[in-house]
Amino acid sequence: MKGAAEMALAQIFQVSVDGLAEAVRVTRLVGRERLDAPFSFEITCALSDPSSETDPLPLITAAARLTWQGPSGRERAIDAVVDAVKIQPGQWVLTLVPRAAACMDAVDHRIFVDLDAIEIARALLEEHGIALDVRVGRAPQKRAQRIQQFEGDLEFMTRLLAEEGITWFLDPTGNTCILTDRIAAHPEIEGDPLPVREEAGMEAGESVYRARLVERVALEEVALRDYDFEKPMLDQGVSAGAGARRVYDYPGGYLDPAAGQRVAALRLEEARARRRVLHGETNARGLFAGAVLTLKGGEREELDGRWLLVEVIHEGREREAEERPYAARFTAIPAEIPYRPERSRAPRLGGVQTAVVAGPRGAEIHTEEHGRVRVKHRWDRRGPDDGTSSAWTRVSQPATSGALFLPRAGWEVLVGFSGKDGDAPVVLGRLYNRAAPPPAALPREKVVSALGTLTTPGGGGRNRLATDDTAGDEGMIFEASSDYNERTENDKVTAVKADDTWAVGGARKLTVGRVFEQSVAGAQTYSVGGSRTVEAGAQISLSAASESVAIAALRGVRTGGDHTTACATFTRIVGGGEAQAAVEHQQRVVKGGSLVVNGGGWSSAAASSASVDVGGVSTLQIAGAKSVACSEYTLTAKGLLSETYPSRKLTAGGAITETFSAAGSYAVGGDMTVEGSDISIESSGTLTLKAGGVVVKMSPGKIEISGQLRGDVGSVESGTQKHE
Repeated sequence: MKGAAEMALAQIFQVSVDGLAEAVRVTRLVGRERLDAPFSFEITCALSDPSSETDPLPLITAAARLTWQGPSGRERAIDAVVDAVKIQPGQWVLTLVPRAAACMDAVDHRIFVDLDAIEIARALLEEHGIALDVRVGRAPQKRAQRIQQFEGDLEFMTRLLAEEGITWFLDPTGNTCILTDRIAAHPEIEGDPLPVREEAGMEAGESVYRARLVERVALEEVALRDYDFEKPMLDQGVSAGAGARRVYDYPGGYLDPAAGQRVAALRLEEARARRRVLHGETNARGLFAGAVLTLKGGEREELDGRWLLVEVIHEGREREAEERPYAARFTAIPAEIPYRPERSRAPRLGGVQTAVVAGPRGAEIHTEEHGRVRVKHRWDRRGPDDGTSSAWTRVSQPATSGALFLPRAGWEVLVGFSGKDGDAPVVLGRLYNRAAPPPAALPREKVVSALGTLTTPGGGGRNRLATDDTAGDEGMIFEASSDYNERTENDKVTAVKADDTWAVGGARKLTVGRVFEQSVAGAQTYSVGGSRTVEAGAQISLSAASESVAIAALRGVRTGGDHTTACATFTRIVGGGEAQAAVEHQQRVVKGGSLVVNGGGWSSAAASSASVDVGGVSTLQIAGAKSVACSEYTLTAKGLLSETYPSRKLTAGGAITETFSAAGSYAVGGDMTVEGSDISIESSGTLTLKAGGVVVKMSPGKIEISGQLRGDVGSVESGTQKHE
């Protein structure tokens, strides 16, 4: 009877391994298949030649095939690889796994940029030559970046898919990975519905027995919240379901409430997926994880219907004749309940790490509207150096409203991570290294602290603010490689207790909107190498104890209106020529004395009129000749007009008229001669001529002569003669 059982088991299961020429016989088999994990079969094989010295080491990773027959003659063939070989006396124990299990051993640390979970799964599986069959009804959302954090490829893929509510399993051959998020995409177990019996007996045919239905209390509500820095005021709180049994999670893993609502629904379905679980045993050989099994419960109507196989454990061994050579244990959930795989936690990236700021070739600053940069992490061995190896990364700034410092390409920066995983790094600051040392000669300049930036592109200049804390020689330094601009919205006060020196290589312009006042306690000196122009829209007032103006060459003063100079003593010394021009009026008021000394000539010119007003006595002293040339000349004296000359000559090109409003008198110390071709003296009243005691008085109608008259004849007349 025992031999018959051995033959029965050997007929059910066969195994072949590439490179193993020796025939083997399966004596025991234990296999486990489950959703979201690779299968594993441990097969004990009896060697046909127990004394064989075949080296098992070359069998590791060798291709293998496991086949078994169903009662109806249906055959299942599973392609696998040898994962381990255990040598025991007269037999080997082979561990077979799918080719996809190699993804578990491939541990990596890398970044996937702007891809969704399915795209990442496809890339991972293609690296290992695994076929992919996507049966997903809802396309997952693309993520800015996802980081594989020292995880196996399969572990990382499973984590991402579970977050999207997607499960994966292998087809019955083990060659194709199937992704799905809906029950309609799961294959059905072929054949009639399996009947459910209480215990396994010797009844013919396949059935399910020892079925146990486990009911669990399910979660009633899921509440989530997240944050999007581009919409910081948006309330991202969402929830799914309602009830007292709720769970709250942050961050939820979404960027807007609409997406968050879908995520909350997935989390609730994940929590409720196992609230009703069926455990059972069967002799049916066609079960595999991911398939839908239909049961006929009989008296147990609650078991009727379709069930999704979550896990199947196969077991076959050589038994006594009355025992079954094969049995399977399974775990299933009702097919009408959406199945969502349990999520696994992402590895935590503890502490901080360093990275290098990256950008396109030749770009020293690579950023976008939010001031984010791209970085290449130290552990990233796959990404290029052109700024595409990561998503945009936020940059921490000093805690002021106007601070902005953008890291430059090639800088080593300190990176921290927010959230539950490493998908959202933040640049915390910069680190110097030997290739980019500190900008000070340390430790000699250890007392100098500075903020500085280099000219870009190409360098060559810098803007810098530095403080020197050397005791007794403290100071601050501002450097601008080009323009330097200051702006003060209100008052600005600068207090310099010692010297203040300004050196301007080009032009300097100062514009004051209202009043400009300067106060100098000591002396003030202006030294101007070229011209100096002072313009005032209103009045210029100069008050000084004394003033000295020395002009080596020409000095011109032009006044559009009035010009007033008021001082106690006024002295002007002109070494050369001086010209003053008043467009309208010029007025000079001297409270004391005024002295004007010209080393050369002095000329005054008025375009319109000129007036000299003297409140007291005015004296004009001329060492040489004085010449007055004008179209008309008027001299008005309110009192006595007195002119004293050694001699006087008056020449008129035309007529000369003298008019006296009162009496007029000419007093001549010597002789007076009046010469002319015709001389006419006219008087509207009386004309009196006096000379040598003779008086000639002419009035209208008569002439009176008084005194002695002498002529060339000898007659003499005396007395008074009247001629009428």
